Amino acid sequence: MFSSHWASVRARSSTSIVIGPSHLPLNPALIALAAALSLPLWSSLAQAEEPAALGDIVVSASPLNNKANALAAPVTVLSGQKLAAERQSSLGETLAREVGVSSSYFGPNASRPVIRGLDGERLRILSNGMGSNDASGASQDHAVTLEPLLYERVEILRGPAALQYGGGAIGGVVNVLDGRIPTEKNLGLAGAYSTRYGGAERERSQVLRLDSSNARVGLHADVYDRQTADLKIPGYVRSAARRMNAPLAAGEEERRGSLPNSSSHTRGGALGATAFFDKGYLGTSVSEYQSNYGTVAEESVRIGVHQSRQDIVGEWRGDSWFERLRFKHSENDYRHTEYEDNTPGTYFKNRGRETRLDIQHAPIGRLRGSFGISQQRFSFSALGEEAYLPTTRNENQALYLYEEWTLGALKLHGGLRQEYSRVRSESSENPNFGAGESRNFKPFSQAVGANWQVIPGYILTSNYAISQRAPNYQELFANGPHVATNAWEIGNRQLGIERGRAWDLGLRKTQGVVTGSVTVFEQRFDQYIALIGNGNVNLSGPDPLDEFVYQGVRARFRGAELESRWRILNRQPTTLDLEWRADTVKATNTSSGEPLPRIAPSRQMVSVVYRGIPYSSRLDIQKVQGQGQIAPNELPTAGYWLVNAYSSYRTSINGLDWEWFIRFNNLLNQDIRYHSAFLKDQAPLGKRSALIGGTIRF
Repeated sequence: MFSSHWASVRARSSTSIVIGPSHLPLNPALIALAAALSLPLWSSLAQAEEPAALGDIVVSASPLNNKANALAAPVTVLSGQKLAAERQSSLGETLAREVGVSSSYFGPNASRPVIRGLDGERLRILSNGMGSNDASGASQDHAVTLEPLLYERVEILRGPAALQYGGGAIGGVVNVLDGRIPTEKNLGLAGAYSTRYGGAERERSQVLRLDSSNARVGLHADVYDRQTADLKIPGYVRSAARRMNAPLAAGEEERRGSLPNSSSHTRGGALGATAFFDKGYLGTSVSEYQSNYGTVAEESVRIGVHQSRQDIVGEWRGDSWFERLRFKHSENDYRHTEYEDNTPGTYFKNRGRETRLDIQHAPIGRLRGSFGISQQRFSFSALGEEAYLPTTRNENQALYLYEEWTLGALKLHGGLRQEYSRVRSESSENPNFGAGESRNFKPFSQAVGANWQVIPGYILTSNYAISQRAPNYQELFANGPHVATNAWEIGNRQLGIERGRAWDLGLRKTQGVVTGSVTVFEQRFDQYIALIGNGNVNLSGPDPLDEFVYQGVRARFRGAELESRWRILNRQPTTLDLEWRADTVKATNTSSGEPLPRIAPSRQMVSVVYRGIPYSSRLDIQKVQGQGQIAPNELPTAGYWLVNAYSSYRTSINGLDWEWFIRFNNLLNQDIRYHSAFLKDQAPLGKRSALIGGTIRF
C-alpha cells in the first residue's frame, strides 16, 4: 500500500542542498564562529525566563508525580532549550548524549536509546505513560513511532519507581510527553508553527499544532511532515576496521560521501479532546503515523510504516481514602512492509491494547503510596518468505504497589510487582516454525530505595532491586534470517525467566553555585538472555548466514555516572553555566569471562550554556574513548570528538512570538560510529553541517 505513494521519495529527497558545505576547511574562523554563537551576548538585557532546576521538575512517569530530587532513583529530564538543541530525527539520537544513555543507531531513521548497556525489551518506551506499541523492540531497523518534532518533554527514569511499568523496564523507562490530550483548564487559544531545514540529511520539516481550553473543554490538533535525503558522511561508509578485515573484491570501490538508502519521509497528525470536571477530567486522542525510510543495511530495501492509535486518559481526585485515581487505555494498529526494489516482501503486524488503573491512596501516617493494575494484549506477526518469526499472541497482567515512608530527612521507597505473562505461537506451514506452543511465566519484582538529606543541599541516595522478566516472543520462537543482525536467529523455547539484581549509590548536591550528582551502579543477571553465535553456518537461504541462538547466561554490568553544573554568571535575567557529564559502563558475560557486545565506551562532555533574551546559546564538546573490550565477532571502534553548537533568537512582532535557531553538528567533521549499534561498521553519523529553523507562537 505504500509503494505507489512513496516510490519517488528517495529521488525527490536527493535534490536537497546541504547548509554549511562539508568542503569548508576546519580553520580558526569556523571555530571562532561557533564560539561566538555559544558565548554570552552581553547586550541582552531583557527579561529571561529561568528554567526550573531539575530537582524542582515534577516527573510524571513516577508513581506519585514526585519532584526529581524526591526520588531515590536517577532521573533525567529534557525540555526547553536543551531539548531543542538535541532534537534529532529519532528518539535514540535525541537522547544519545545524555549521561548513561547511548544509541542503537541503525542509520538516521531507526534508533532506540540504550541505558547503562541495556536496550531492546529491557527498556520501556512510553508515550504519555503508555507503551509506544510499535515493533522497534523486536529489531534494530524498526523505527520508534514517536515523532521527535512533537516532543514537549522526555523523562528518563530508573530504579524502584520504574517497577509499575513491568519487567520490560529492567533497564529503565523513557517517557515522551507530547500534550495530545489536554490536561489543563483555561489556557485560551494557542498555536505554533515550526519549520527546519538543512543538516547532514538535508531535512525539510514542518509541524503545526493548535491547543485550546476553557473551564470545561480542551481541544488539540497537530499535523507534521518531515523529509530527509541520504545522509552526507565525512568519509567512507565502511569503518577502517571493516575495510581492513573484509576488503572488497577486485574492481569494487569503497562507498564514501553519503550513506546509501538512508532517506526518509514521515508524516502524521492527531486530534485530542478533554472534558474537565470539578475533580478531574476525561480525555481522548486519535493519531496517525506514516513513514517510508531506507534500512541502510541493504540498498534495495525500504520500510513503509503505518500506525493508528487511540488513547483515553481519565483522572479523578478524591477526598477520602484515595487522593487520585488515574485511568489510561490505548489501542494500537501497527503494520509495516519491507519492500525490495519496490516489491512488497515481509509484512509485520502488531495489533493490541493496553490498560492501566493507578490509585494514589491517602496518607497513612507517614506513608504515601499508590497501587494499580495493568493489562496488555497484542498479536504480532511477520509474513513473507524472509519472515523469521511466527505469528504470536501475547498477554500480560500485573499488580503493583509503591510506597514512600518519610522520617525527618530520610525518605524510604519500596515497590512490588507481580506479573502473569503468556506467549503463544501459532502453528505454521513454514517448517522453520512448526507446531504452535504456549509458555506461561509469573515474574515477580521488588525494589527498595532511600533518599537521605544528610545536610541541607546534600542528598545521599541508594537503591536495590530484584527484578524478573519473562522472555519475549522473539527470544522464544525466532527461527530465520534477520536482516538487521545479518544472522540466522534461533529462539529457545526452553528459556526461563530472566533474573537480575541491581544496586546503585549516589550523592547529589542541590544548592550553591556548583550542583550535580555522582552515581555508581552494578547489575547482575543469573539468566541474562543473550544472542550468542553457535559456530554453525545456515545455508537454507540465498546467502549463508552465521547462526545465533538465544541463551541464558550469567552477566554483570557495572559503571558510574557524573553530572555537574557550575553557575559562572547569575545576573538575572542572564545566566552562564559550565556543565560536565561523564559516564562509563563495563558489561561481562561471567559464564565465559568475555565482554558482552555493543557496550558503549567511556565518555565525557563539557557544555557552555548561556540563557537570556533575546539570545540563548550552547556549545557542547564530547570526547568518546575507543572501545577495545569487544565480544567475539565484534570489531573495535575508534574514539572521537563530537563538537556541536546551538544558538537561538527570540522576539515579539505584532503580538506573535518568533524564535529562530541555528545548530551546527559535528564541527570537527569526525568519522563517528557508536559501538552500541549493530550497524556501526556500515553506518557512521553525519558530516559537518548546519540546521536552521524557526517557530511562530500565537
